[in-house]
Amino acid sequence: MGTASLVIGIIAIIFGFIPIVNYFVLLPALLGLVLGIIDIGIKVKQKQPRSESICGVVLNSLAIFVIAAWTMAIALIISSSGEQIQRLQLIVQDQFTRMQRQSSAYVSDLEYSSTRENKENEE
Repeated sequence: MGTASLVIGIIAIIFGFIPIVNYFVLLPALLGLVLGIIDIGIKVKQKQPRSESICGVVLNSLAIFVIAAWTMAIALIISSSGEQIQRLQLIVQDQFTRMQRQSSAYVSDLEYSSTRENKENEE
């Protein structure tokens, strides 16, 4: 079980750095962690070397940490980009409102000037 934990830990730590793929490695990393802990308990009772199990536990723990860190980083990026999109929408709405006001003011000026010209031509 210690060897299995070590192999799973190596694979989990490698794939743990790849976004999206790391979620598929989370369950095996948890399994490798449990296998390593169980194997440490067995080898302590039997007074055998437990270095493979300890390495497996450490690698699987690191893989779980890396997956959690990537998840938090991606969530932070998504939430900040959502705020940026909202800010951009407000800027666009503000600019659109200003353009509408300017165009309506321009149209009003044109109507006023054309009405004034018509009155002057009639006189």
